[in-house]
Amino acid sequence: MIKNIFNHKKSSKITWFLCTLLPFLGLFSGVYANSSREPRMTGLDGNYPAFAAFYKKYSLPETLAAQVSKGDLTGFVDKGPEIDRIINAERMRICIAKHKLDKLDVARKYLANIDGRWTVLAEKVNSSTTDFTPEHFKQLAKIAEETGFRDWGLCSCDNIMVDAQTKKLVFIDTENNSFLLGRHRFEDLSPHNKAQFFVALAIFNDWKMMNKEMADYFNERVNKLREEESQPCNTIVGNRTLDPQGIDFEQVKKEYSQLVV
Repeated sequence: MIKNIFNHKKSSKITWFLCTLLPFLGLFSGVYANSSREPRMTGLDGNYPAFAAFYKKYSLPETLAAQVSKGDLTGFVDKGPEIDRIINAERMRICIAKHKLDKLDVARKYLANIDGRWTVLAEKVNSSTTDFTPEHFKQLAKIAEETGFRDWGLCSCDNIMVDAQTKKLVFIDTENNSFLLGRHRFEDLSPHNKAQFFVALAIFNDWKMMNKEMADYFNERVNKLREEESQPCNTIVGNRTLDPQGIDFEQVKKEYSQLVV
């Protein structure tokens, strides 16, 4: 009799313990279940209107978004959180259209949210190392003049590539540092002028990529620009005249800085 009572009390305690524990088990199972869902898209909740408009325009197309959501980055390079890469790429694209530079293009860049982390994805370019023509060089010189681009690469022209299909010269890197004038990263020398921008193209001669026609054009143009050296100009960074209609890039950057810590 005493044994039965003891067993009954023991089973009651076990039942009470399980009843107490079950809600917590349910809570944790919910946490783990939720962890497999897509991350909440912070910044798209109505509190950051400029950023939301930017994301709508520069997010991945639906099919590519589905691919990336599975962790498959085939065809892309993860460039990190610097949103200026997209902004500068768009400004360059607008500049290219403005000056009718039909031999140039910029690698497509998208803003993506991967596991709760905002990052810029750049499309890989199927490149050709041949077909670098004098017309490519002249248009390249024009975009350097107009934007201040100078990030040609370390020991070869690896930041611009000739697309194997379109035969256009495609700019790859478009972070802010690609437009700064200085010997060291993030160093800038001002005031800027077009002669400073243009003279950086001399590196193509160092790489033996200039033929006589290109070299003659370079020398003639750089001398002309040096005559106008006193006329200051700006790089593409912060140049709001090249912003697309309806999106304030500077406001986008302010809102984005509050989302990326």
